[in-house]
Amino acid sequence: AAVRALADWPTVTARDDVFAIARSTDNLTYKVLALRAYVRMVGLEPYLQPEAAVASLEKALALAGRPEEKRLVLGTLPKFPCAAGLKIAQGLLSDPAVKEEAKAAAERIQRSLARR
Repeated sequence: AAVRALADWPTVTARDDVFAIARSTDNLTYKVLALRAYVRMVGLEPYLQPEAAVASLEKALALAGRPEEKRLVLGTLPKFPCAAGLKIAQGLLSDPAVKEEAKAAAERIQRSLARR
């Protein structure tokens, strides 16, 4: 119940807590809930520097063993367009499970960077 409550937290204040759960638990359900919550919370901070947000998303990606969580990260990356995010998306082009999502994320990031 505690993991679910933290995962549903409406603000970013529980971000570090859910990341700690995702990093340390052996329970797949708790890990997935916490990881999804962490990515959602990163996305809730629109004024975060793109590089800082991407560094947080990269930490989440390192814990993401399933394509579903990788897709979630790829869906959030374009909110924070920067060279580091583009590199991450391009790096996932070789993963057949998320190739299409990686391509879409890379294209969106490239378009955003071109507008600057």
